[in-house]
Amino acid sequence: MPDGAASELDAILREAEPVLAGARTQQELVELRARFLGKKGSVSGVLRALGGLPPAERAALGAAANRAKEQIERWADARHAALGAAARDAALAQKRVDVTLPGAAAPRGHMHPVSRVERSMH
Repeated sequence: MPDGAASELDAILREAEPVLAGARTQQELVELRARFLGKKGSVSGVLRALGGLPPAERAALGAAANRAKEQIERWADARHAALGAAARDAALAQKRVDVTLPGAAAPRGHMHPVSRVERSMH
């Protein structure tokens, strides 16, 4: 495997871990995932360079690139789960129900049939 491509993959991994761990929103995480794994992403650039390599080097670099891609996906999935859990916890904290308050009263009786007809006519 060419040393330049291997060092490029290592640099991508060193950059990706703290950047993905620092994502503050789901949208930011999607953008970062595209930056590293998307069609024009860093790892995709290394994979595009495979075509010009001899078969033996191509196999080694392809395997290394796939490992890097899987590692970045694991980091992104872990951050996605953490952001989802934080959002769920925040939503639950906002929507607390005070169980000591009386509940809503059930409606009593019903509307008179003539009143219903009058309301439906207007």
